[in-house]
Amino acid sequence: MGQEIERARALLGALARDGVLVGERADAAYEAWVAHAGGDEPFARFLIRERRADAGRVRATLRVMAVEGMVHPERFTLERFEDLLMGQLGIDAGILSPKLLQTVRAVQDKKVEEGKLRRLDDLLPRAGFDPVQLRILREHLAERVLVCPGCLARFPRRDQGVVEHDCPRCGDRIATGAVKESELGLLPEPAKRQLLSTSGENSGVFETLTVAARERRTPPPQAKDRSAATPGVVVAAVASVALVAGLAFWALSDGRRDGRRLAPRPPRDTTSPAEPAPPGPPPTTPAVERPPTYAEARALDRRWAAEGKWTELIDVSGAACSPGRTRRRRTSRAAR
Repeated sequence: MGQEIERARALLGALARDGVLVGERADAAYEAWVAHAGGDEPFARFLIRERRADAGRVRATLRVMAVEGMVHPERFTLERFEDLLMGQLGIDAGILSPKLLQTVRAVQDKKVEEGKLRRLDDLLPRAGFDPVQLRILREHLAERVLVCPGCLARFPRRDQGVVEHDCPRCGDRIATGAVKESELGLLPEPAKRQLLSTSGENSGVFETLTVAARERRTPPPQAKDRSAATPGVVVAAVASVALVAGLAFWALSDGRRDGRRLAPRPPRDTTSPAEPAPPGPPPTTPAVERPPTYAEARALDRRWAAEGKWTELIDVSGAACSPGRTRRRRTSRAAR
């Protein structure tokens, strides 16, 4: 009952927004529904049965609510809605790529603006999708789900025979022929199990969420199950990363040790340290004796000659002498 009350309030707000049921008429219709049905009968069917709102406009509002968030929701027909459900079923089962489905939907939306209807049966094979898997998706959806053409409500199908009955939501007629069992055996075993689990009565195909809200959800349940069911893979990945990091660190450390071992060592300083200087004033550097000039050497030669210092004059010791001294020595030898 609580869920039906939420649906009734959402429908009442949408009808007021579209101008179908507003003001006191809306309040009176809601109060009458609560008092009469107690929340057991769907609000939309009550409005149509009691003629409190136009049946066509109520069903049109329900169709827009079923595809809220999609491009041109007012133009969604039963065929487009079936394509929508089939695409979502293929994504949840891991058979269809979300990127491919998004591309195909963009083409569908463009064709709708041109007044044309292009089905997934035509567009997906052109994009490279396996026609056999596409046929299996279509057949499996038909044998599992009934869709009301009036309000796009979804109901589980109980058998594969002919179906003809009124929609519990809006009272429109649901009529479909017998269907054959889908060839799920042609699918890989993991894909087959996933497809069966995502098309049950409690799966996303029958959720009361809008299509836009379902697409904004977190990743599909099977992705969560795979990640949760394989903690060993995560542990192995972490261990592998740690091992690689350890090997890299060991190689780097070993390379550094080799570099230190092969590098030449600098020569050791064997000189003894200098002794400290004794206290006192610093020693003075002795003055370097300046050699005599040419004039000074000539004057010295004359003085030694006048004093008779021939030994100094001849410079028998072989010490360096001035040009005057050399000339005097040659002169003395010549005289002897």
